[in-house]
Amino acid sequence: MSCDDISLDVITISRWISADEAKRKKLKRRRCYLELAMAKRCRLHKLVRQRFDFAHIIQQDGSYNDEFSRMIFAKRFSRHEDSAGSNSTSSRCEIQSLEEKKQAK
Repeated sequence: MSCDDISLDVITISRWISADEAKRKKLKRRRCYLELAMAKRCRLHKLVRQRFDFAHIIQQDGSYNDEFSRMIFAKRFSRHEDSAGSNSTSSRCEIQSLEEKKQAK
C-alpha cells in the first residue's frame, strides 16, 4: 500500500463525510421549515376560529351596535395587529380604558 493509495482513501472518506453532513443539514433545514409551516397554519386556524366565535357571540348578543363592542371587535381582530407584539398590548390598554369609562357611566 503506497502513500498515494492512503491519501486517495482519506480524500474519498472525507468527501463522503462532508456529503453526509450536507445531507443532514439539508434534512434538518427541511424539518425546521416544515415545523414553521405547521405552526403558522395552526396559528391561522386558531385566529379563524377565534374570529368566528367572537362574531357568533356578538351576533347572538346583539350588542354589535354598541360603540364599545365595535371598538373591541375592531381592535382584537384587525388584520394589521400582531397578536404577540406591542400592538396587542396597546390595544388591551385601550380596551381596558374603554371598559373603565363604560363602568364609570
